[in-house]
Amino acid sequence: MPETISIAGLHGLACMFCGAVSPPMTDHSAGGTTLAPVREATWELLRIPEAAGHARALTREALSSWGLGTEVDDVMLIVSELVTNAVVHAEAPIELRLIVSDQMLRGEVVDHSLSSPRPVAAALDQEHGRGLAIVDEYSESWGVAPEPTGKAVWFLRSLRDLS
Repeated sequence: MPETISIAGLHGLACMFCGAVSPPMTDHSAGGTTLAPVREATWELLRIPEAAGHARALTREALSSWGLGTEVDDVMLIVSELVTNAVVHAEAPIELRLIVSDQMLRGEVVDHSLSSPRPVAAALDQEHGRGLAIVDEYSESWGVAPEPTGKAVWFLRSLRDLS
């Protein structure tokens, strides 16, 4: 069974955690290699403007408690961009999942929209349109996977100091 963490009451959000072993995650960048979960956390987020801030705080606390402090800033940036996309473009509820396995972190933002995000070229004076470019830059790979009621936008990141 994967190790789970409890972060109750942070910013008034209720946290949900898997008590059973989740389905193995697949490293899509390594030709579909299956990875067994070591640590995982799942939270349901409200579809509100503050959701990205809540997700950053939850991510910081989870990664720090797992001994992955050197990864916090980069992963918070990825998570923030994906949660913001879900708040702006998708339907509630929104779920954030972080899964650590075999020197790899998989993050997922699940929402109830069937529409897939697409990178766009943003002009220098535009406020929007850079999120997926940031995700692409700070992750090993990312993509979209179907879920029963929507989709999961996922990313993989290699870990330098898995304890």
